Amino acid sequence: RRIGGITNLNSNVRVIGATNKNLLEESEKKSFRKDLLFRLNVITLIIPPLRERREDILLLANYFLKKKSPVRTPKMLSPEAEELLLSYTFNGNIRELDHIIERAIIFSDSEFISPDDLNLPHVFQKGVYNQASGDNDEIEEILSMEDLERWHIQKVLNKNHWDRTRTATQLGISPKTLYTKIKKYELRPVSF
Repeated sequence: RRIGGITNLNSNVRVIGATNKNLLEESEKKSFRKDLLFRLNVITLIIPPLRERREDILLLANYFLKKKSPVRTPKMLSPEAEELLLSYTFNGNIRELDHIIERAIIFSDSEFISPDDLNLPHVFQKGVYNQASGDNDEIEEILSMEDLERWHIQKVLNKNHWDRTRTATQLGISPKTLYTKIKKYELRPVSF
């Protein structure tokens, strides 16, 4: 029935939901309604995380590229970028891959997306680390979040020739926040 209406309307819907929680356990702990669980739980599909489905990474990356690239100037992954994506462990799953590709499209200056354009977190490590192969012995030091933020802001500022308005827009922050971070990290322009 519509709000304020007097006629009942029939509907036929299928609800598809996803979660990273065990809803049966959550319903036992009373943090999810048991009656709702049994109404929704007709078919349960367990999909392994992206890091366990390496064959899907490039397929999905290219799908996101086609979906999000500008029509007139479509982007493609360089072979090096493909190799880097295949070696990365996606903790954020498909959503993380989607955001990595979107960010790379924004920051890439050419038709090919390079490994630098991907901005993967393990690229910032001072040691070489291939998470897919498990070569953990080669990690020398992992930078802090502040170091990563400082590095990223400096990179985008340099790429935009210190155009602060454009940089703030690309970073998704206000110009005031950008000015605060420039001061906090004592960032300075480099010669172009």
